[in-house]
Amino acid sequence: MSRGDSVFVIALLVAAFLTGCTPTPPPASPKPSPHASSSPTPAADAIRAVDFGSMTFTWDTLGVQYPVKLSGGRAEVEDPYYKQTALFQLGEPTFADANGDGLIDAAVPLQFESGNGIMNNWFIWLAQADDPEQPQQIPFPIASGARCADRVTGVEAIAGGFRVHEVMRNSFEATGPCAQSGTMERTRDVGAAGDGTGAGSWPVTLDGQGFGGYCPVKVYTEGDFAQAKGRVGPSDAAPQTSATGEKLYTPIQHYPFLEPDGWHLTGFLPDQQTDDSVVCVWVPKG
Repeated sequence: MSRGDSVFVIALLVAAFLTGCTPTPPPASPKPSPHASSSPTPAADAIRAVDFGSMTFTWDTLGVQYPVKLSGGRAEVEDPYYKQTALFQLGEPTFADANGDGLIDAAVPLQFESGNGIMNNWFIWLAQADDPEQPQQIPFPIASGARCADRVTGVEAIAGGFRVHEVMRNSFEATGPCAQSGTMERTRDVGAAGDGTGAGSWPVTLDGQGFGGYCPVKVYTEGDFAQAKGRVGPSDAAPQTSATGEKLYTPIQHYPFLEPDGWHLTGFLPDQQTDDSVVCVWVPKG
């Protein structure tokens, strides 16, 4: 082989070697689907960032319902029942998933002061997946404390909702001195039915026995026991409570804000009852 032929062969071998070592280019990245959503999923606890101090609450004074728009956690509003200015002040919320939808909800206290009247109500606000900054209030309070009446000593988060701690005036203390506190300690575990939109949401007891909103103690009377069926909310669409068919004790203390049109909040006294508490349910009037 001549020198020229040797050079040609070497050149071919080098070219073949270099061609075999050339890296294969990576495959092109797939283009995003035009149908893919770019909106992030709202955080389950987005409600913790809500400024309740600027929200509008629904308040009820003895059957007269009206909006209370807070600013900086406070508001001065003309109360339509007492016809005088009422001062409202926000308390610290407690957070838990109250209706089992995977979103954290809030139990929020709001204090009312007007003249000598002082009341502290706790309301459930339900988180909304499609609008995390606008939770919806259930207007029925889950707990209510007032001057010369029952006291709320605490509301804590538990699995499924909230545990309400309260001290009630029992039947014999209802007419006692205003400065005298009640003696009946009561604990209730409550959650919520519905998503907070419209009129289809109510506070319910976590044991399924009845209404989870504020439930006054019964007043002793000479009335007879009766049979009745109840619901967890003041609507034919509300689930029937499992407390149906038990002894019904009437009447119960009357609070107009707990008696919407056509419905009455009353109490079941279950068999073997040993204390002064009752299971509250809604029954049709008439």
